[in-house]
Amino acid sequence: YVTGHTGSSNFPTTPGAFDTSHNGLADVFVTKLNPTGSGLVYSTFLGGSSEDLGFGIALALDVSGNVYVTGVTSSSNFPTTPGAFDTSYNGFADVFVTKLNPAGTALVYSTFLGGRFFRDSGDGIALDASGNAYVTGKTLSGDFPTTPGAFDTSFNGNFDAFVTKLNPTGSALVYSTFLGGSGDNSDDEGNGIAVDASGKAYVTGGTRSSNFPTTTGAFDTSHNGLADVFVTKLNPTGSGLVYSTFLGGSNSDDGSGIALDASGNAYVTGGTWSSNFPTTTGAFDTSFNGNIDAFVTKLNPHRLSPHVLHLPRGECL
Repeated sequence: YVTGHTGSSNFPTTPGAFDTSHNGLADVFVTKLNPTGSGLVYSTFLGGSSEDLGFGIALALDVSGNVYVTGVTSSSNFPTTPGAFDTSYNGFADVFVTKLNPAGTALVYSTFLGGRFFRDSGDGIALDASGNAYVTGKTLSGDFPTTPGAFDTSFNGNFDAFVTKLNPTGSALVYSTFLGGSGDNSDDEGNGIAVDASGKAYVTGGTRSSNFPTTTGAFDTSHNGLADVFVTKLNPTGSGLVYSTFLGGSNSDDGSGIALDASGNAYVTGGTWSSNFPTTTGAFDTSFNGNIDAFVTKLNPHRLSPHVLHLPRGECL
């Protein structure tokens, strides 16, 4: 299952798919390839008359084969469904969250998610066993929708990361919170999200905020350079942090993806420009290779300690 965006009116679609016609400047696409990669099971456009970009689909498949997609839309007529959380475009650019049926022929639900004035983007999505969708990304909107009792209901400035949990029907927010620091250079963005069996959400991304929220006993509670990776674990209600840590060196670092094992260890990947990015003795590559390196870091479930390896740019994972 692949998502992204296309400006091509002749992007390959399949008969009977939800939308076989290109709609605007750029459309999201959702494509399902067969197991051998030799054919399309389905392929559809998803968008309105302006620009629509698909960013997140990773493992967001439920047991029935419905697929969940998030991204950013500038289209006031992006397709939504009756009864969805927000069927009205809010302004400039909104997050969208869309659930497609297993055949790719119809929308189970589709909703906007955003504030009135500035750009909001959905960059990562994950599911729990009950079909709740967890979305992360970044927002410039002070009125981005939050929920009472969430960890942080106040916008902090510049870009904030957000974490939003939608109920299984896409009709309401279970919780929604800002996640970020304050100040002139306080850009925070959530790029990857994962959920464990107990409903705790794990988020990674990048932060320029020296006061990004961290927790006592976390691996690194001090901001290190121009931009750091953050790794944050929220409790099941989204009302507090289980842990939150910086991860980085003296230059710029960004977290792009996160996954979990059954024991609650978090595996994070992204990019680093820092020659002193934290590595561990005996890891695959403890030397910075130049320009920008990929990194892979494993964090323990509680009071954090990393296991890290460097990968030169272009190295296969």
